[in-house]
Amino acid sequence: MSEMNPRIVEKIRRRANGFYNLGLDLANRQNLSGARQELVKAVSYDKRHTNARNLLGLVCFQMGEIGEAVRHWTTSIALQPGPDNRAQRYLQDLKRNEKLVQSMNESLRMCNEAMVQLRKESPDYALVRLKKAVAMNRNYIKAYLLMALCYMETKNFRKAKATLDKVEKLDVNNAVVFSYRTAIREMQAEGQEDAGDNEIRDLTRDLYVQKTLATPDVQEIFTGKRNKRRSMRNWSGPVAQMLLFLAGIGCGVAAMFTLYVPDKVDSLNSQVSKLTAELTENMTARGTLESQLAQAQQEAHQAQQEKTELELKLEDANDEWQDKLSQQKENPLAAAMTAYLQEDYAACGKALSEVEEGALEGDNKTLYTALLDKIKEPLYTNAFSAGYNAYREAQNLSGDSRTEKLTLALEQLTLAAEYSDAGTERRTDALYFLARTYYLQENWAEAVTSFDQYFEEYTGSTSTQQYQDAVKFSGRAKERAQG
Repeated sequence: MSEMNPRIVEKIRRRANGFYNLGLDLANRQNLSGARQELVKAVSYDKRHTNARNLLGLVCFQMGEIGEAVRHWTTSIALQPGPDNRAQRYLQDLKRNEKLVQSMNESLRMCNEAMVQLRKESPDYALVRLKKAVAMNRNYIKAYLLMALCYMETKNFRKAKATLDKVEKLDVNNAVVFSYRTAIREMQAEGQEDAGDNEIRDLTRDLYVQKTLATPDVQEIFTGKRNKRRSMRNWSGPVAQMLLFLAGIGCGVAAMFTLYVPDKVDSLNSQVSKLTAELTENMTARGTLESQLAQAQQEAHQAQQEKTELELKLEDANDEWQDKLSQQKENPLAAAMTAYLQEDYAACGKALSEVEEGALEGDNKTLYTALLDKIKEPLYTNAFSAGYNAYREAQNLSGDSRTEKLTLALEQLTLAAEYSDAGTERRTDALYFLARTYYLQENWAEAVTSFDQYFEEYTGSTSTQQYQDAVKFSGRAKERAQG
């Protein structure tokens, strides 16, 4: 099997690292369920990402799911064995703490039994097992969520909310908690009453009824002792006066109690009502702030996810562009077109020189001809100017510098001859200075060949200085080539 493209491997690695960094950030902020989702994406892109897989095991363990944690750590060791893998230490710690493992396994069993009871529509029986499960595993988020669901089924919204509060302490911004709270609000908005609140109201009503029952007839209870009482009017002396005095004080106190105490009680009741209203308002405001905070945190996480997705899309677009550039490099005609649009006529000419003209058909051949016609003039001008200047400079140089200039002159003048039509003045000018350059290089054979081609294509007057010089230097080159 052929090896994967290194660029694709690097792209996959970057994506896995991106999701791992997101998961690590969420785990540090106690958002365990969010961290779990990002880490699962990381190991799906790169199964050998040891850090991501080990952290995923830790997150699962923190959520009370020991089986998932052990599975991820075991897989990590299988993919990357060795003492440097932290999963080795995690599994060794579990082996040393058998009671913890047994307790978490038993809580898992209880949670599974509760799910069976829920499928049988027996939330009360499920609650019994779930309470045992969370008692043995205080971090078992799945069990808490099932417990909240059971309370919702039995219309005990108060306990459902309290259970969801526990989950939020363990796992900030848990999406299931948010959906459950939304469901509770919708159920209450539809008029479904809290079963727990109904029990409290019933008890309050019973107490009220008891307080308003008619007072028993004391006179009837003590009827048998009425004859034994002595009449007040038969009393006399200091004792009677003292009793009358005390009775007067009692009446005064009773009057004061009747006048003062009810006002005081009303005042206290008013203060209690006011404080209760303020407390309710504060709790409502706190709930609103907590809801806004949770929403802001969720929006921040969503923004981070969108940022990551945009970065990945940007990478995809860049890869696609690189692929297109690579295809253009493989297709010289497309590369020539790109170079022409960028006004890089030298690159366009070079790309066209690599095109197999005989293999072109239809629109490709038309494009090739059109490009060649359009670049001939600028290419000739640039090549002839560069070649002629190099030829002139070489005349005043020696050694390596002279050799370099002559080489450049030959290269550019040869291109100028190629970019001009046969029999034209441009063509003969390029051939003339090409021959003169060979002459300076003392390459007599090539000089003779270029002069002969010049004479063959020259159509101007033979009396021009250029033509006369060509005859003179051509004759010398022939003599030296033969001698």
